[in-house]
Amino acid sequence: MDLVQVTAHFNDKGEITPREIIHGALKYHVESTGRRWEDESGLHILVMVPTNRVFELLFVPNARLWYLHQIGIDRLNHA
Repeated sequence: MDLVQVTAHFNDKGEITPREIIHGALKYHVESTGRRWEDESGLHILVMVPTNRVFELLFVPNARLWYLHQIGIDRLNHA
């Protein structure tokens, strides 16, 4: 699980929408968000970036940190 920088929008209801992910030297624009769920580790959000990869982000509210929990497989190669 890698610590990453995320630019996100927080609306007036407190809902979070990730907009951009910086992972090392790589920067990804978030095209869309999908499933989200909460558990004891924090808020998990599935996001899709322009390379058709799906990332799972983990937001830990108490620490205000984002983690790249899992990098999905390129969906175009497995469609």
